[in-house]
Amino acid sequence: MKTSMRSGAFKASLTQFLLQEWLGKENGSRFEKRTLFVTAGDKCFRLKAHESASEVAQVEIAALRRTQEEADTRMLLHAAHAADHAIPPVVIRSPDSDVVVIALAVTHQIDTKLFRTRTQHHTRYLDLIAIGRGLRQEMCNALPGYHVFTGCESSSVFTGRGKVSGFRLLKDDDRFRSAMAGSGQSFSMSAEQVAKEEQAICMARSNSPMLIL
Repeated sequence: MKTSMRSGAFKASLTQFLLQEWLGKENGSRFEKRTLFVTAGDKCFRLKAHESASEVAQVEIAALRRTQEEADTRMLLHAAHAADHAIPPVVIRSPDSDVVVIALAVTHQIDTKLFRTRTQHHTRYLDLIAIGRGLRQEMCNALPGYHVFTGCESSSVFTGRGKVSGFRLLKDDDRFRSAMAGSGQSFSMSAEQVAKEEQAICMARSNSPMLIL
């Protein structure tokens, strides 16, 4: 099963199969007062039992229709939708640190209070709003760029330079923080942002004051 779940085609087919199966009359009582949102390709459907609980109604939610493939960012779109519709509290559940970083960057836009993560033996709840308040918004804005810059699932890491030493730079140097906050803001990078990134690399490698070009 683990091997099959690595296949995008298998997961897409499984989602379509479940969407059809859950519409059966025998599943109405299982939903009770629950509302389930299911993504299938670029679409998202809301499943909810009728008041009689005899069958399940399926409605496409246009606001959640997106082409982005990564669940990490799409998860935040769903959290924003839930918060906008006054569904308290919004709890994001994921074992992925990428999701925490992205969530902290948008805590001022989404009323996402808790992040639930689990190891083999322990479950932890992180108060994202309290953490974001402690870090300050300018730090939170820089976290996604910094996370990629110092190595994540989709990028390499600088040899001998971990996240802890770089985090001190992020807190203490305004120019380094500005460079990280500007990363990924658009698909095309300006010459000014390229220069900031080059300076940030030099600073991260040398631990010396950033050069001003």
